Amino acid sequence: MAENQNVILKQNLAELKAKEFITARELLTTPLPPQEWRIEGLLSDEGVDMLVGKAKEFKSFVALFMACSCATGRQFLNRGTKKCRVLYHDEENGERRVATRLGKLVAGMQLSPSEIEDIYNNMMFISMKGLVLTTPEGKARLEKVIKEVKPDLVIMDSIVRVMQGNENSAEDVRRVFHAAKELFTKYNCSFLLLHHTVKSTDSVQPRDARGSGDFAAMVGNMLILSKIKEEDYIAEYKLEVGLQRDNDGLNQGLKFMVRDDLINGKNAVVIELINTYTPSCESVTPPKVHEKLENEIIDWVKKNKRNTLTTEDITREFRAYSQSAREKALTGLCKRGILTRTTKGHYVVVHPFSPFTT
Repeated sequence: MAENQNVILKQNLAELKAKEFITARELLTTPLPPQEWRIEGLLSDEGVDMLVGKAKEFKSFVALFMACSCATGRQFLNRGTKKCRVLYHDEENGERRVATRLGKLVAGMQLSPSEIEDIYNNMMFISMKGLVLTTPEGKARLEKVIKEVKPDLVIMDSIVRVMQGNENSAEDVRRVFHAAKELFTKYNCSFLLLHHTVKSTDSVQPRDARGSGDFAAMVGNMLILSKIKEEDYIAEYKLEVGLQRDNDGLNQGLKFMVRDDLINGKNAVVIELINTYTPSCESVTPPKVHEKLENEIIDWVKKNKRNTLTTEDITREFRAYSQSAREKALTGLCKRGILTRTTKGHYVVVHPFSPFTT
């Protein structure tokens, strides 16, 4: 009975989505299904989410572990999952490395024969194909694969490898999300995009996602991965929901341990939950005004091909912002390595404008 009711609610939602516009009456009187999750409180079953963290700090392994958990229906760090098909698009690691990592995770999870079959049947990979989501040709290639394998979840590792343009440009970042959202809407598959944070920060927050503030503005849920410590063959990490558009997901941080092991004669990576905790309030703070201004300044610099700028330029061009916001934006761009301060009120723009500028 409950299952039939859920089918009806999903049909209601599909009918609303199919309309060019909907009335307030329809929106307020049509029963709709509640939020559902691929991974309880972490990954939604619709839209585009992100996993961010510093370079070389286990993001790809965690994403692959999420994929294995979803493919088998196993819990991810004691969070329930909805069993589904997963397409893992990896533009940073070749087949050999992905196979090694997957083998270690499967050995560490100690899967049953039927769960091994789930891995075989429910996980598909694109590896180092140079597929760029924001070009017509790249999008068409990905769409062809999605049509064929019919994934419920698409994981892309990493965002800067599948976008054309500059991660510091709000316009270029929007193209990535618009392309992903178009595919999600058309094929009903959610996306998880992996991205790096700036190198200089100690405590990772949503604003530390490298590049444009539109990463935080466009995403549904932003998961933040941080390393706590590492000794010998054991490391500790924490995973938090740093930003959530609807505030209906996980309100606890997850602290977990990763260790290398040898299980049944096979090299294994074991990932186990240590405990949960309440994250600091700062981790759920949305992007601030000055962070939005930083990206507007970047777009203005690119458009006008500026090599230098002054505080007077910024005051003249961005009068709508307060002096405090303008000062914080300039300081933030210096911390990100996009500007260098020469003398008081004068800045040099760091060139070339690279997607990997930090």
